[in-house]
Amino acid sequence: MRPLLLRVAFLTICACGVATIASAHVSGLPAPVGTSLHVWTDPSDGTAVPASLLFVSNGYAQVEDVMGRIHRWPVAALTADDRALALAFVRYRAHLQVPARPDREAAPSPVWFTLTAVAALLTLAAWRTGRLRVGSFRMAGGVGASVAMLACGAGSSSPTAATPVVATAATVTSPAATPTPTPTPTPVPATPTVASYFTSFPQHVRTRQDDQNLYVESDGLADHVMMAGIRSWQQQVPLPADYTGANAWTIPLAPRLATEPVSARTGLFRGAIALAVNGVPIFNALNNRGDDAYLAGELDDFGGHAGRADDYHYHTAPLFLSSTVGSTKPIGVALDGFLLYGSLEPDGSAMRALDDYNGHADGSGGYHYHGTRTYPYINGGMKGVVRVSDQVEPQPSLRAIRPAGTPLAGATITRHASTGTNSWTLEYQIAGRTSRVDYRIDGTRVTFVFTDPTGASRTETYTR
Repeated sequence: MRPLLLRVAFLTICACGVATIASAHVSGLPAPVGTSLHVWTDPSDGTAVPASLLFVSNGYAQVEDVMGRIHRWPVAALTADDRALALAFVRYRAHLQVPARPDREAAPSPVWFTLTAVAALLTLAAWRTGRLRVGSFRMAGGVGASVAMLACGAGSSSPTAATPVVATAATVTSPAATPTPTPTPTPVPATPTVASYFTSFPQHVRTRQDDQNLYVESDGLADHVMMAGIRSWQQQVPLPADYTGANAWTIPLAPRLATEPVSARTGLFRGAIALAVNGVPIFNALNNRGDDAYLAGELDDFGGHAGRADDYHYHTAPLFLSSTVGSTKPIGVALDGFLLYGSLEPDGSAMRALDDYNGHADGSGGYHYHGTRTYPYINGGMKGVVRVSDQVEPQPSLRAIRPAGTPLAGATITRHASTGTNSWTLEYQIAGRTSRVDYRIDGTRVTFVFTDPTGASRTETYTR
């Protein structure tokens, strides 16, 4: 009885260790993608950066170069090869189903517990006979403990213990001699960048960016009919704006909620508070007198008009842009960096309840605004961190090229159209009689011809 119990106990402990090793091994999975050195291309300046991929999250890839510096780049801005490697990393992690804490050890297999219990019972039974030698017991326990320690070490799931491999965007080489084939995973699309939302209007908008900000250049003009429908007109007309170079719009790429938001009900009456995706600025719904510009009849059929510098801008939400960019895509972005959506949520569901700033938190812990058909129409201020003087800073500046116009009582604008390259006409009516303003740009010179209902005209010329 004694030798039999001892042998069975010893063999059971050994079997327990083997079972643990077998159950802890993740069979058929490739080695981690991006653990080896790869020469990346910095999307900001095109320089080569030898670095190892650390992780991909929220549309950004983070790498560590050979000098220990950390780089964070938008996946969508990477070269085709670099983007493929980043997406391969995302697919690998999704396939492996890495937990929130990858350094946590894998749970021992149920087989381990079963065999360990059997081994303990058999050893105890042999000991109770009183004839099991202490040396033999120590030997069996020592061998069993050694096997168990090896088994536990083999069962660790920490990715830092992975054997370094050579990984490329196309293939991942596993150290296993005969890897088990795995199904081809579904491609993971890159998270859209803020710049991508402006791509529907290449004739008016260009973008560039650095690590902190997106810079949007535009001419400030819209493709739709401008000015028609205005019933309270100060005799300004839309001219192309020079929102380029250092005078471009600045949008923070990592917006943060402010502890003290700035309300558009009591301030921000000067300058823009958002930018539509067609490159047209969006001003406070209240004019510089604090009146609702829409209710005052100052806006055209698309919610815009020309300001003091003959600059076209909106005062209400350009909801019509959803028909061009898509009903679940942003129609603009506030100058604090938070996106401005139309009538639907980004997932296509109905718009949820809004706060006083016409926005709310989203499902990922962020925040966004919505455009509405009632006040405040657009973002009702700056929910995010911004610098404010008498307007949000920084933002482009424009110089008026002619004296300020005065309200033209009873005038209703009926038509505005292009008449050629850098030339336009605007028609308006007073008491049923039509007058016209024709204007054109020749280099730095802008010429205005004002024609009254009788056909009489006068010409004014200014320098930009």
